[in-house]
Amino acid sequence: MVGTALISHPEVVAALAKAVRVQALTQEGASACRQVFREEWHDLMRVQLTEIAVIRADTLAWGHGLHGYDAVRLAAASLWQGAMGEQVTFSTFDRRLWETAKRVGLTHHPADLPALLEAWKAA
Repeated sequence: MVGTALISHPEVVAALAKAVRVQALTQEGASACRQVFREEWHDLMRVQLTEIAVIRADTLAWGHGLHGYDAVRLAAASLWQGAMGEQVTFSTFDRRLWETAKRVGLTHHPADLPALLEAWKAA
């Protein structure tokens, strides 16, 4: 099962738009990714954002220097893991968010983001 917070929808689209701006993706490639994302959105389990999640996000943002929506997504994943009683994998390509996910007890993906980012820089 793949879960996400509702706010991930605009976050993914914004990341694709940024990838075009920094020339990491072509306009056509980003548009294709956006279309696939939109088609698969209905298959994702959407974690509800409650006041508890927002308060947890407040703590994460303050304690780990996270951006607001990053903290909300991480809080939602952490609460989902607690509710399910199973390990949740948190995927991100933001180094600070990736490191914080590990600190709060989530499995982080990719497994070695720093090495992956270095490989991308070298390419």
